[in-house]
Amino acid sequence: MKTVKKNYRATYWNNEGELQETYDLLHDALVPEIGVAPTPYGNALRQIANIYHEIYNNGGYNAVRSDYDGGKELTDRYESAVNDVVVGAQLTDDDRKTLTNALRYADSLCSWSRPLVAKRLDDIVTKVTRFALQQTLIALPRQKGKGVR
Repeated sequence: MKTVKKNYRATYWNNEGELQETYDLLHDALVPEIGVAPTPYGNALRQIANIYHEIYNNGGYNAVRSDYDGGKELTDRYESAVNDVVVGAQLTDDDRKTLTNALRYADSLCSWSRPLVAKRLDDIVTKVTRFALQQTLIALPRQKGKGVR
């Protein structure tokens, strides 16, 4: 198992993600300024951006409904956002748990006290980007008789 440095910082938040350029290009191409994207993978990109922003800009404040017992349930909006990412990018149940926990404990991610979760969140952004790229390439029209050059 990989170890994560205690001082791990969110890479996509700092515009230094593993696939940052690809992420930026795909986001510009697939995600409308408002509303739902026309494809599930475009919507996964849209929602992972919303989740990431909620965590690092708002500390998860809008994502969680806290109760008097200390429970932290996601609001319907963010429960739906997590589902859109998982379904739209064909992610695993472990990825769903990571996204849910990242939103629940966003304040800890913002204070950099949960480096492993921050790293896993960045890994999920990379997975979503890879999946969206793959689906975009599959959807490109092909010309007959054109081979690899």
